[in-house]
Amino acid sequence: MVESIESRSRKLDVSNAIEAVTINEFKSIIYDHKGAAFSKFLLLAVGIEYLGACLDDFPFDEPKESENRFNKSLKKLFPKSYDKFAKKSAKVYLFKEFRCPFVHQLRPGKKISLTHRLESKKEGTSHLHYIKNGGLVLVLEDLFDDFEKASKKLINDFKTGKVTNKKGEANFLVVTSIRNNE
Repeated sequence: MVESIESRSRKLDVSNAIEAVTINEFKSIIYDHKGAAFSKFLLLAVGIEYLGACLDDFPFDEPKESENRFNKSLKKLFPKSYDKFAKKSAKVYLFKEFRCPFVHQLRPGKKISLTHRLESKKEGTSHLHYIKNGGLVLVLEDLFDDFEKASKKLINDFKTGKVTNKKGEANFLVVTSIRNNE
C-alpha cells in the first residue's frame, strides 16, 4: 500500500515553524556543523527579516517591506542594544551593511566585521562593538543567541495576544516526509 503525500505531511503554523526552523535547525547549523562561520550569517540576515514579517499585517509575500520588517524585528524583538543599528542615520545601519549585502551579494558590507566566539576572544573584540577601522563586530554565536531569544519572544507574543495579526494561527509551512523516492 502506497502512503499518500498528505499522510506523510504535517502542517506547521508560524509559531511551530519558528520553533522547528529558525530556532532548532538554525541552532544546529550554527553550533553543531563544522566549518566556517561566514555562510552561517546568511541564515540570520534572512531570519531577522522573517521575524519582522511575522509581526506585520501584510501578507508574507508583500513586496518592498524588507527594510521595514528587518528593522521592526530588531526594534521589537531583540535586546535594546540593537535599536541604534535599526536606523538609517546609524553609524552602521544593519539593514544596509549586513542584510542587503548578504542577501544580494553573499558578503557583508564594508562596515561589518564578522567573527565567531573563539576568534573574537582571541582578538579581543566583542559583539556589537566597533573596531579601530570603524567596523561593527558581529559575533556569530552572540547574534544567534539574541536571534533565538527574539524568536521565543515572538512565539510568546503570539500566544499572549501581544501580536494581534492572524499569522500565528495560519498554516505556514508543510513538511513532507520523503521515503523511498515516492
